[in-house]
Amino acid sequence: MSTTLFPGVALITGASSGIGKATATAFAQEGCTRIVLADISTASLSTTSSSLSSSFPSVQFHAIVTDISSPDSVRNLFRKTLDVFQRLDYAAAIIGLTKSDALDYSAHNIRVNCVCPGVIETPLINDEVRKAISIAPMNRAGTPEEIADCILFLCSPKASFVQGAALVADGGYTIN
Repeated sequence: MSTTLFPGVALITGASSGIGKATATAFAQEGCTRIVLADISTASLSTTSSSLSSSFPSVQFHAIVTDISSPDSVRNLFRKTLDVFQRLDYAAAIIGLTKSDALDYSAHNIRVNCVCPGVIETPLINDEVRKAISIAPMNRAGTPEEIADCILFLCSPKASFVQGAALVADGGYTIN
């Protein structure tokens, strides 16, 4: 019996920084031993992969340069993931795809959910974006680690009855 909540293969997009890097780190900390790191920047992806490999020597990281706006690049990402690890167990998705795939794959006992983050403290945040924080009930930006925790929850057995959900993690911004 596995000692990890995440015994399969995780695929993390935007893995070089922010939420992606926090999520890759969280999966590694929770015992996931095979993680695909995808990002558009070759240099940042290489640096992140090396750093994570040093921090988690028992985890097999595989970096794949990917432009998620390109269907061919995304197909290549999945093809390479399956070539290297022969499976994929954990990946985030957009809401429409999440609901559609949840319907299609429920019969196969495959859960499909997504996380919708609000304003998150990353290098991309600017003063205009920070103004939006003031109207959120929690009155702060989230952290990449908080979003990673949401992703881990949805991928864990603790969310075994959650299917087709879009988990909003935005400090209450959308309820205001």
